[in-house]
Amino acid sequence: MRFILQAKQLGFRLDEMRRILRFIDEGCSPCPWVLELVQAQLHLIARQVAALEATRTRLQQLAALCLLFLGARPRCAP
Repeated sequence: MRFILQAKQLGFRLDEMRRILRFIDEGCSPCPWVLELVQAQLHLIARQVAALEATRTRLQQLAALCLLFLGARPRCAP
């Protein structure tokens, strides 16, 4: 059960977990196949992090613009 919970937390799908367990049951090492999965997951996470960082940068720029205009204009009720 712990394997399933940990694999799920790492982003493995149920069919991938089954395949890993099948490799083990057959006495084969799942490592080469798992390595491919892990590398793909790392690539996906890197793209997601880059997208989040870009969003953060845009939000920081928007906040800076708001601060500039805040001093130049009267405040209105939200």
